[in-house]
Amino acid sequence: MMPVKNFKSRSLILAAAALGILPLTGCITLRSDTPPPAVYRLDAAPVSEPIALNVPAPTVLMVNEPAMPTGFTGENMVLHFDGGRRQEFYAGAFWADDLAHLIQEYVVAQGRATYPDLVLDTAKFGLAPDYTLNIDILDFQPVYDGAPSGIPTLKTRVRYALMDSRDNALLTDLILERSAPAQDNNLSLITNGLENQLQDMTSEAFTLMAPKIR
Repeated sequence: MMPVKNFKSRSLILAAAALGILPLTGCITLRSDTPPPAVYRLDAAPVSEPIALNVPAPTVLMVNEPAMPTGFTGENMVLHFDGGRRQEFYAGAFWADDLAHLIQEYVVAQGRATYPDLVLDTAKFGLAPDYTLNIDILDFQPVYDGAPSGIPTLKTRVRYALMDSRDNALLTDLILERSAPAQDNNLSLITNGLENQLQDMTSEAFTLMAPKIR
């Protein structure tokens, strides 16, 4: 009988040891010294002087989701090569949502601040638009000359096409662009710099489109 007793004792010791380890293991999996990844957003800026429009109320401006270059879909971007030119599509940067949707929401918010007389809308609300703004993102990235260890050049190029939805007439077709060195090779500074370029261009586009909205 002794061997059976010893076997039972050893089994109880092993079981107790295992139970003692489980809480420790749980604590280890919950602890991490790695900071969570930064999540980037686009925030519309206040407008010091909104543009007054002579339009009947309500007048609806529909902002469609922008067309994006290959590689710009999803919340995070990847390293990409195009015609021998090394491009960093935000490698390692995580956006709060799909970038196309974020840019659409940004333009809508900026439009509401710029055109207080208009009702800014997207397709999900289904209002019949008087005007439609189509956006084509042609470039919105840091571009590195050679290895991605140096200071990149921030390039933003966007097409803004304003349509009169009542007769399907093209009112304004603008291609605006900005290019400037980043402050540093840092994701936060890169995304902030690109956002500033987009803000500046969108403000210019809204100013140029205003005379066409009647």
